[in-house]
Amino acid sequence: MDSAAEMLPDHGRPSSATAGRAVAAWAALILVLSVIHIPSGLPKEFAFLSFDTLAHASFYAVLGALLFWALPQGNRITKLIIAAAAALIFGFIIELIQRLLPWRSFEWKDALSDLTGGAAGAVFALLFPRLHLFKLTK
Repeated sequence: MDSAAEMLPDHGRPSSATAGRAVAAWAALILVLSVIHIPSGLPKEFAFLSFDTLAHASFYAVLGALLFWALPQGNRITKLIIAAAAALIFGFIIELIQRLLPWRSFEWKDALSDLTGGAAGAVFALLFPRLHLFKLTK
């Protein structure tokens, strides 16, 4: 098991194993939350944004940042595009899975929120590269 020090901020790049585990864990959390049955009666609207839209964008923003930080060093714009595209593809696949579930549905609005959040998270990671929570070496 990894030490707690492995998750402390460092000025180096994340180890690929640690970064990969963080991306996989966050993606698994998103998947589980996306397929469970949500009881009716939960709050749906916050001003002009729905709670669902805000939740999608927030979760995928974290995913976009984690993906950006997990990618190997290289062209930062390419990394941004790959991270945002990967978040979009993952979100779209989950929307397709939800279409098959009787208690869920496919929504284009959610796919757009996933893309927006994933891109925003990747931009955040691009602008703040030293905020990652991974250690350089294992």
